Amino acid sequence: MKSRKLVITLLLVLAFVFTTGTFAYWASGVNGPTDGTTTGTVTIGSGDAVETSFVLSDVTAAGGDLVPASQLSNSPGESVDSVTVTYGVQWTEDTATSQLDGTTSTAPITVTWSISADNGGTDVSTLAQSLINISADGGNASELTLDAAAQNFSFDITMDEPADQAEYNDISGANITITLTYSLGTVTTTDNS
Repeated sequence: MKSRKLVITLLLVLAFVFTTGTFAYWASGVNGPTDGTTTGTVTIGSGDAVETSFVLSDVTAAGGDLVPASQLSNSPGESVDSVTVTYGVQWTEDTATSQLDGTTSTAPITVTWSISADNGGTDVSTLAQSLINISADGGNASELTLDAAAQNFSFDITMDEPADQAEYNDISGANITITLTYSLGTVTTTDNS
């Protein structure tokens, strides 16, 4: 009789674990940088588009697994629900682009991004694109001035919850690369005299 009660109790505990802990499987995931922030500098010379890439799952920059905000409390203590990346972007003179004395050149800047992901040789980019969210900081500059100080561009990266265990298995541990592309628009030169 005692073993029957023990078996029933164990079955009830297992049922409880599987029904309430369905999404508490965030033991591994997408690694973020050590302090939740990463910085870098991008220099635009000739005015051509410039790309930077940030490997979201780079273990050397790992400060915790990136998990959906709704799962942060179900995740290990080192998990994070957002990662912020900041790049200083500067437009400088080079042999193809120079500024005349007494003038100021400005150009609008557009930043676009793409997400690619690989999990053990399997391309899971489409899934990563549906789960990883990138939002540009509202304070990012809309234009650059030739030879001015670098302007900071910040982006917040978050993750939506996978729909099921299969999606979780595909994204968990994947190498996710975010590529930011900085493009300058039409240059306007103003005479300062």
